Amino acid sequence: MFDLSDQYINGIDLEKTKRGFKIKSVYTIELQGYGVNISTTDKRIEINKVARLPSKQPDWLIGEEALFNGLNWSLEQLRVE
Repeated sequence: MFDLSDQYINGIDLEKTKRGFKIKSVYTIELQGYGVNISTTDKRIEINKVARLPSKQPDWLIGEEALFNGLNWSLEQLRVE
């Protein structure tokens, strides 16, 4: 998950732990500008070995069940009737 800007890309890293998932807010300034779009960003990050810089926000720890319940809730809210 990430947001796009003409100056940076901000996103989150999820790391599986014994107690759930560690969520870390990260960003990069290596990919920027009008050429960045959702369909190519994941591939460009992988190919270019983009450094993910930690943001100043604290890390979070969330349980697996809570994470997936939250994701399912979000998907339900996005459905158009």
